[in-house]
Amino acid sequence: MSMILDPSFNANKYFYVYYSTQGTFRISRFTHVESSGGQSSFGALNSELVLWKDPDGYYGPFHYGGDIDFGPDGKIYLTIGDK
Repeated sequence: MSMILDPSFNANKYFYVYYSTQGTFRISRFTHVESSGGQSSFGALNSELVLWKDPDGYYGPFHYGGDIDFGPDGKIYLTIGDK
C-alpha cells in the first residue's frame, strides 16, 4: 500500500513497505539489490525484517488504505484508512 526509502538509502540500501498478507497488515524493511550492470533491481525477499504487525488483523470489506513516511524525529509514521 505504501513504500518509502530509508533516509540513508544510499549507504544502507533499506526501504520500507506497508502491505497486507494473509489477513494481517505489516510494516517491513527490505534491502534493495541491484543486478550487475544496473539494468534492474529488486527487494531481496530473504532480507525482510517485520517491524510492526496490526494486532487486529483483517475483518472484512472495509477501507484499509494507508501510508508510511519518516517524521522529523527519524521515526516511521503510519496513517490508516477508517477500517
